[in-house]
Amino acid sequence: MAYAKINSITNANMAKVNNAAKAALGKIGSIDAPSSFTNSYSLEFDGTNDYVLIDSGFKIGATTSSSSIWFKYNAHDDGATPGNSMLVSPVSPTNDFYFWVSGNLMRIYHSLYGTNSSVLSWSFEEGVRNDWHHLVVTFNQSAGEMKFYGNGELKDTNSTSVSVHAGYADVHLARFSGNTWGILGGNLDEMGNWNSVLSAAEITAIYNSGTPTDLRVDAGDYASSGNLDGYWRFGDGDSYPTIQDLSGEGNNGTMTNMASGDIVTEVPSA
Repeated sequence: MAYAKINSITNANMAKVNNAAKAALGKIGSIDAPSSFTNSYSLEFDGTNDYVLIDSGFKIGATTSSSSIWFKYNAHDDGATPGNSMLVSPVSPTNDFYFWVSGNLMRIYHSLYGTNSSVLSWSFEEGVRNDWHHLVVTFNQSAGEMKFYGNGELKDTNSTSVSVHAGYADVHLARFSGNTWGILGGNLDEMGNWNSVLSAAEITAIYNSGTPTDLRVDAGDYASSGNLDGYWRFGDGDSYPTIQDLSGEGNNGTMTNMASGDIVTEVPSA
């Protein structure tokens, strides 16, 4: 009898221990793993002949789209005052948009309007040189509306309807396509493209007070990770000379006239 009682008590206690252990494991399993996202690298362009080619990877102003990029520039391609520096340029313009810095003015223009006709613009504050800036352009053709956000804030709106290139375009980053004009001296980081129109609240969340976030993960007011169709981090997780498209579309970029040392530890931060 004594042995039976001991065995009974022992078995009962062991069952309690097992149940407690299972419950604890269940709680641990339900806790989200901490994010491993860090932004440690960007691409540095020398203002002479550096650029990146992305094959068929960017829908600049598709019928419904949003585009985002972080940039910093410090010199014109002739070493003088910053100006006429191209950030994103379609290789073969067919109703496409360009992202262009000219002096203290960030301009978005459309190939149908010519190089001197902005459809959207943003005048920088003083001290633009060596500062990181974030821009987002949204395009909604059905509503006939384009919006331009700088550093998380709406800077310009254009309600003029324009025709756009419906497909993906080959693009050059940091120079005017097919030309040595407008070569960027500075850095690019964390570029994304969506097949949807981001809301103002989402863009504020992406800007995150000056620190980039993981565009593949919905967080806070940002809820469009499922619409991401292009994401290039410019150094983080990349191996020279390939800049990976992390959206799953597979449209990688190629560093051209550049070296592995052009992947640098200079990034936006609050």
